[in-house]
Amino acid sequence: MRGKKIVLVASCLALLFTGCDKEEVIYGMDNSSKESHLNEVDTTAVQKIDGNLAEQLGVTDTVWKETISTGEEDIYVNASISIPEVSDMYTLEVSEHYYTPEEKKKLVEYFMGTDSVKVNVDKVPTKEWAKKRIEHCDNVVRSDYPADQGSYAQSYLNEKKRLENIMSTLPAKEDVSDMITDYSENHYIYNKDGVEYTLSFAVDEEENRSSWMMSAVNENDFADRRLYPIYNTSGFDNNLSKMTKEEACKKAEAICEDIGLTDMKALSVDDLLIQSRGFASDSTENSRCDGYYIVLTRGIENIAVNCTRYYGEDMYLDTERMKNGYAPEKVIIAINDNGLLEMTYEGCLTKEAMGRPVKLLEYEQIQNIIRSELEHSEAQSNTWRGLSLEYIRVWNEVKSDQYTYIPAWCFSVDAPYEQSNSNPASYTIWVNAIDGSRIDLKEEGVIYYQTIDDELDLMMLLE
Repeated sequence: MRGKKIVLVASCLALLFTGCDKEEVIYGMDNSSKESHLNEVDTTAVQKIDGNLAEQLGVTDTVWKETISTGEEDIYVNASISIPEVSDMYTLEVSEHYYTPEEKKKLVEYFMGTDSVKVNVDKVPTKEWAKKRIEHCDNVVRSDYPADQGSYAQSYLNEKKRLENIMSTLPAKEDVSDMITDYSENHYIYNKDGVEYTLSFAVDEEENRSSWMMSAVNENDFADRRLYPIYNTSGFDNNLSKMTKEEACKKAEAICEDIGLTDMKALSVDDLLIQSRGFASDSTENSRCDGYYIVLTRGIENIAVNCTRYYGEDMYLDTERMKNGYAPEKVIIAINDNGLLEMTYEGCLTKEAMGRPVKLLEYEQIQNIIRSELEHSEAQSNTWRGLSLEYIRVWNEVKSDQYTYIPAWCFSVDAPYEQSNSNPASYTIWVNAIDGSRIDLKEEGVIYYQTIDDELDLMMLLE
């Protein structure tokens, strides 16, 4: 099955440094003359930073408070300012990476060993699988979204047609073997001491998919896999895990190291809520706080890249007319004293080249740019609460399978620590911190769209 909204992801593989001198980097690490978003930046300047980055940029306050008149209405800025506690920021080139059968084999061996591992036939696309999805498509269109009411219903009808067209190429479930052949299979299963281990891959270069999900689930406790992070522990006893959050994060980072994800850094960690089947997410009955829910993402010189830029709106479910960007790099690990409960991974990128420290625009210049951009904002709110300096990934204009992480300012309706992951293009303004240009998330492939295929996966999972 392809990646679901909950299956998200990480960073990966080789490292090539180009030096650590305090010089501004030229965008495009292969030293060619290719065009880029930074091709008009004055690369003759050298930024000498000896101390705090905020001080060097001229940021003296922790809040930007101002009322801005656009001619039609007032815009209220009461934005908390968040700047990394570093001296320098960089550019980093990365490229898309798609799992090969040999890499699948290595992961299977790491998580499951080699004995008694089988193909998980229940997850293999079959005629029965396609028929069930077609029924879901019919139910959605018939009950909720009549075909004459827009593209959402039409998207389901298009998916139904696609499934009908491939039906003849799919095997019947009874004809699917559980024997592993060449690790081109995508779904694996293994049982040990009453624990079921499953590992599923979703690799599709045409759709920019490269993800996997591993679950080690005790059937008595987690058969429905209802694992949730909780931010407010009221109503629960203390976390039952003997590990501290710090120890859990170290274990999560060690797991990533073991499988070759050497640049992963914990972005957040929350207590893990475990629920039994049949109970609502807000119920404390037959639920317990046991373990941790850890989000890891690529670390660039000790800065964890924010990776929650996802679209979930209906209007973006039909992606036939647009190129879906490669998923943000992210790993989610659910872990407690019994070990790894679940690991979801998506958006593996190969590190190609790291640049040297770059020269950033002064804070006052960024403020002026944002004031101008507010006149064209798509946001539905006239109050802005967050301004953060972080890394964002932009597309390489010459090679569509390559990207570059660059420093950028995110001006948001939400505070930095509350930024929503549902409508990033509508409620944020992104400004390139090096040249001051506006960054369009949709054009840069930063936005990762939820598809009809994703929704069908979720429907079948929740049955």
